[in-house]
Amino acid sequence: MIQLYALAGYRVTVVCTLSKFPEGVELRPFALQYTHDIHVLPSFLRPHDFPRYLKHLVESRGVRQVIMSNSQLAYEMLPALAEHMPDVEWIDVRSPFSSLLEVHAAESANVH
Repeated sequence: MIQLYALAGYRVTVVCTLSKFPEGVELRPFALQYTHDIHVLPSFLRPHDFPRYLKHLVESRGVRQVIMSNSQLAYEMLPALAEHMPDVEWIDVRSPFSSLLEVHAAESANVH
């Protein structure tokens, strides 16, 4: 999914919420092919700070779509995140390959 958005011209931000090693960083080499905007939250934040940091990422990058994939924490935070950011489209994509919350922001030139 990261590859598809990046190749379509979107700016991609990847946020990992999984705290277990190596699952929390196992897709980092793949993601680095398409973006350097990768945030492995457990490596620098406490879980209770995740929602505030996610809100900061969404607002600072002008994100309009958030694609969630297999992140239990993201699913639990979703009602509060959606309430605080009602203009953001929240999309759930179940995938056996990752535990990422993928945040995708369209570059202004690619807005349809």
